[in-house]
Amino acid sequence: SFPTNNTFCGVAVVSNIIYVIGGSVAGASSNVYAYNPATDVWITKTPMPTGRYDAAVGTINGIIYVAGGVATTGLRPKAVEAYNPQTDTWSTNTPLPYPVVGASGAVVNGKFYAIGGYDTNNATLASVLVFAISNSPIAITVPPHLIAEATSPAGAVVTVRPPAQHVSAPVAPRHDPPPPPPSHPPR
Repeated sequence: SFPTNNTFCGVAVVSNIIYVIGGSVAGASSNVYAYNPATDVWITKTPMPTGRYDAAVGTINGIIYVAGGVATTGLRPKAVEAYNPQTDTWSTNTPLPYPVVGASGAVVNGKFYAIGGYDTNNATLASVLVFAISNSPIAITVPPHLIAEATSPAGAVVTVRPPAQHVSAPVAPRHDPPPPPPSHPPR
């Protein structure tokens, strides 16, 4: 069984090993656990430098990236850290341009995306941070016509297009008027 109680942790897979990173265990955790489903064995790994929960996580070329989240102190770090499972070591990357909590992480074509989340005032973010291996994070605007889709209750996949710029305003739900009733042909 899992070595500890944990919520809001990050999860990544490298070489068929599941890595559980950080999370909340009576406060932000820096714990890292590796689970091998083939042997049903958990191994404790080197702790993350910045203990946190509710961070975005993604894997590029066997390296696990962790961005943002909430630290033990309740502060919201801008830290971006990378874990190399082969060497069981952590490195620090260029920090986020602003704190982000609860963003969803995804990797596409070798880029790590941290999508949405909320800021230090708990305002919902309509931003997408894109991490390229050799570049700092770039904040990209979500086009206004996609904001409602990005915040729909069911969740949605959003196509993001430049220009590169940060959106930090809270996102209000879209309230379109109901469609008119169907017209019936005269009898």
